[in-house]
Amino acid sequence: SSNLSIYANGIYVNEAIMNNSTIQGNTVYDNRTTGILVDIKNSSVNNKIINNICYNNFGDQILFSDYSSASYIPNYNITVKNNIFYSLQSTQVCMEQLNYNSSSFSVWGVFDSNYYCNPYNEYDIKKTKLHPSYTADVYNLSTWKTNFNEDLNSHASLYLFDQYTVADTLSPDMIMNSRFITNISNWSSSPSAGSKITYATRPELDSGCMRIRWNGMGYSQSFTTSNAFSVTKGLSYLISISLVSDYNGTVNLWGRSSFSGNPSAFASRYLNYSTQRKNYSYTFYADTTDVGAKVSLGLILPDSLLYVDNIFLYRVSLVKLDSTQLSKLFINENSTVQSFSLGGINYKDINGNPVTGNLTLQPYSSQILINDSYSPPKTLQLKSYLEGFYSVSSNTMISDTVHVYIRSAANPYAILDSAKSLLDNNGNGTFNFTKVSNSINYYLTVKHRNSIETWSNAPVSFSSNQLTYDFSLSANSAYGNNLKLKGSKYCIFSGDVNQDGIVDITDLLRSYNSALVFTNGYVPEDANGDNIVDISDLTVVYNNSFNFVSIIRP
Repeated sequence: SSNLSIYANGIYVNEAIMNNSTIQGNTVYDNRTTGILVDIKNSSVNNKIINNICYNNFGDQILFSDYSSASYIPNYNITVKNNIFYSLQSTQVCMEQLNYNSSSFSVWGVFDSNYYCNPYNEYDIKKTKLHPSYTADVYNLSTWKTNFNEDLNSHASLYLFDQYTVADTLSPDMIMNSRFITNISNWSSSPSAGSKITYATRPELDSGCMRIRWNGMGYSQSFTTSNAFSVTKGLSYLISISLVSDYNGTVNLWGRSSFSGNPSAFASRYLNYSTQRKNYSYTFYADTTDVGAKVSLGLILPDSLLYVDNIFLYRVSLVKLDSTQLSKLFINENSTVQSFSLGGINYKDINGNPVTGNLTLQPYSSQILINDSYSPPKTLQLKSYLEGFYSVSSNTMISDTVHVYIRSAANPYAILDSAKSLLDNNGNGTFNFTKVSNSINYYLTVKHRNSIETWSNAPVSFSSNQLTYDFSLSANSAYGNNLKLKGSKYCIFSGDVNQDGIVDITDLLRSYNSALVFTNGYVPEDANGDNIVDISDLTVVYNNSFNFVSIIRP
């Protein structure tokens, strides 16, 4: 590839021999491939990787590989402690151990007191081997500890997020028997010799459920499948499931297509189950178009017994969440202590402790904070002309800043959120809000430094995080028809210099006094936006004061 940046690693270890060295105190983030790549040649041993943060590196946060070794090394004796490996996508791996040169896995060293955090996929540790054939096993931290006796004092993410939020549900449930109230009809299992499904009840689940038992006969894993349904490549879907068992284990949930070879209709997802009920819900995009796709559940020994309930599938429209806002990285790149304002957001650290007000970071340090109440902004596309700033001859307006307030639709019409932005020469502005919801009615209020506060004609609502509103089309775009027709455009009245809600003699006197001395600059007395106060501004204010222009509100 001509774009070498797609192979970029943050820290790349690939010396002939590196012994007794330490990689410590680094923040490695947003690399296209790997945060820390340890690809050691020959017999490099006794190195340390401690107190690092690897965040949102697109492949692995840290990768151990023997690609460059001349031969298989059984033990590298690396110490890996007190690191934070933090992923922001379900496909990102916190740690991978990769063997190219042997049919046996190397022992890379001692791992402990690390954080393996992927809020989008708890199976974030991977062991890969290429010989004699490719195998890749994934683990959550619990199974990693059990299987390998490593990371006994390490921690997984306390948080579980989705990468998208559902804006709208576009279909009924596509699973014909989702709740197993009285039976398990429309579900089947294979291989018949090794996999058996029966109707059951469990106190942890709702009414009935489906019991899946797998004894290992036949294929490498069991297959329990739903009725066939139609999916379309590129469209988005929401799936949910409830799980419980007598043991701890892993189930593989994916879309099994009807095509030869059973390629994936949607990507596989590993889910953990235990003796406590677990509810999972996540979104995905279909990998192919198939009228005969099925939801498939797979068990691989020793994970052999599972009870499932509430398997729902809907086609939905999605809005992508900004994962960097849910899990935000703060970095001090300076040689002095720095304080960061948290902007009134109630954050938590990765241990769940509240962090508010300001964050203090030591020189060349960083910290990840969690905003688990984050929701994507709601965007208003507003069109509005300001009377004094709008020119009929050019059909354009002098650009200026306005504030938009979101108000409750019920008396006393409390302000719920606000935003400011520029209206451009065509009267268009984009305003983002974080404290409002879809499908709830609100009044819009527009305020400008020398214009009359103007309300939307009626309450309006956001849909799929979007709202478009145009004050320029007609008088009744504003509450009480409180707009002025100028040429072919309806405009917000100008001239409320002191912002008391009415254009009157006090506004006129302020404009008159400023005009006497030809005040210039960005001042409220400048009613036409040309940065000087003169007779043209007085004319605007006089005409609206003569007509007793004032706020009209519910």
